[in-house]
Amino acid sequence: MGSETRIGWIEQAKGLGILLVVFGHAWRGVDASALTIPPRLFHAVDNAIYAFHMPLFFFLSGVVFLWSGKATPLPRFAKTRTLRLIWPLALWTWIFFGVKLAAGEAQNGVLRLEDFPLIPFPPFAHFWFLWALFLLHLGAGLLIRALPRDWGLERTCMLAGGACVLSFTAIGVLPYAGPLFQPALLHLPYFLAGIALSGLVHFPVPRAVAGVAGLLAAGLIALAVPGVQGPLHAFAIVAALCLCVAGLARGQGGALFALGQASLAIYVMHTIFSAGLREALLAAGVVNIPLHL
Repeated sequence: MGSETRIGWIEQAKGLGILLVVFGHAWRGVDASALTIPPRLFHAVDNAIYAFHMPLFFFLSGVVFLWSGKATPLPRFAKTRTLRLIWPLALWTWIFFGVKLAAGEAQNGVLRLEDFPLIPFPPFAHFWFLWALFLLHLGAGLLIRALPRDWGLERTCMLAGGACVLSFTAIGVLPYAGPLFQPALLHLPYFLAGIALSGLVHFPVPRAVAGVAGLLAAGLIALAVPGVQGPLHAFAIVAALCLCVAGLARGQGGALFALGQASLAIYVMHTIFSAGLREALLAAGVVNIPLHL
């Protein structure tokens, strides 16, 4: 992502999202290990995180998508997306499997050599995100480049908004599309919503509005704790959270901004680190759950 897209609030929202991704996987990893989190507490935190954290990433990707440049030739566009998304998917899938094989019995789910994916498709574990994002980028890139040359940003965003409404309506109605396409279809509405609202990305958000949005996001997340979830609920959380961050963020800098810039690297590597650290702590006799987390 080029420097022109390093808008402070977007990077900080990505930083918040990657914190939730890492914590969510560590939370599930601890529960699946020799340590046991009380079931009610486990499901409450798990529901709250998984209600919206991945839709947040797809929405933010949609927000910056048009900045990739409609004028970029399609072959070059496809090449850059392949290098940014498919190559890390393949490389880190192989590294991930290699580490798990080397770990032997120390892993939560034991893998054998014959399980090693020479062709990393369908994507394994958390790498599904990169493949789904690649499909959405490629599909949207094809459609946008097919639009008339005189179409401006406003009409493109309106078209994305209409498609977003239709895709939200279609969720739960369309048949299962298989492991290669289902994740992309499930997250298509959030990606389209990001494109539709991308024209508003530079608008200043008053701090009072940001505060109200933050309270709304917290209330909606609290509703997800007992299991109240759904596509529109997830989008409402994402929209309120982004409005809050956009209003509170001031320029570029800070820990969340740095995490947002490094979010892809963290995403592909974090499970190896967190699982390895967990097993090292267990081997040292450390069973304190808060310390593990």
